[in-house]
Amino acid sequence: MTIVTLCGSPVPGTPAGNLLAYVGEWLGYNGHAVQSLAVSDLPAEDLLRGRAEAGAIAAAVATVAAARGVIVATPVYKAAYSGALKALIDLLPDDTLHDKVVLPLAVGGNPAHQLTLHYALKPVLDAAGVRTVLSSLYVGDKHLRVRDDGLLVLDPGIESRIAASLARLLGALASPSAEAAEAPPVVLKPIPRSARTVRCGA
Repeated sequence: MTIVTLCGSPVPGTPAGNLLAYVGEWLGYNGHAVQSLAVSDLPAEDLLRGRAEAGAIAAAVATVAAARGVIVATPVYKAAYSGALKALIDLLPDDTLHDKVVLPLAVGGNPAHQLTLHYALKPVLDAAGVRTVLSSLYVGDKHLRVRDDGLLVLDPGIESRIAASLARLLGALASPSAEAAEAPPVVLKPIPRSARTVRCGA
């Protein structure tokens, strides 16, 4: 069972990408297969011109199609999620997300934009036929800090909320026939800092 982390930031090294790197390492520490995908790694011209047949775009679509679960993280710009992320979602074939469980995450600087995912991204995912869209989680970028050694440090409260969201994701993946609200959560072992190897951009 593979989980894809999809970063919607159009540039690398952003808080949204750092958060996904942290989440991916945490899942891997708990024995889950994780593949990372970032729209910033895709050729911008192919993405914006909708060239679904281009090599890198086709490979990204295949990666999403092969996953059981998808964790999407996007920066919030002026109360909207990333346009580059929307461009990639538009290139997914109609049935790509039908059997998926998706956890949407957002990182932004304005707490007033917490509902961006619910009112903007979730309808798009619903329209794409996602089987289960879990409750979204908005993280203020001030709660994410990259240390001098490149390790990302989260506020304890944010870390607890992310752990709860990941537990719901894993529970929904483990019980595909159950409704998301009924699926039993899966407990994640905390990852000690001494075991972390992924370094983030500042």
